[in-house]
Amino acid sequence: EFRRVLFRSSERGIVDLETLKQTNAELIQTLDDVMRIQKEGRARRQAAEAEMIRMENSLKEKLLEIHR
Repeated sequence: EFRRVLFRSSERGIVDLETLKQTNAELIQTLDDVMRIQKEGRARRQAAEAEMIRMENSLKEKLLEIHR
């Protein structure tokens, strides 16, 4: 009985370590994904801001053209 309990305890320790390794790897991957998504979002916001500035300038030019 003791050998079986010892074996189970030893086995559980290995499984727990493997679970921790897997959980750690998943957490790191999640953080990498979050950083990538934030970087992509920042780039899209910058592109949208530049496009809005172009649109605003175009509108201003048209308004000035109309008043001439």
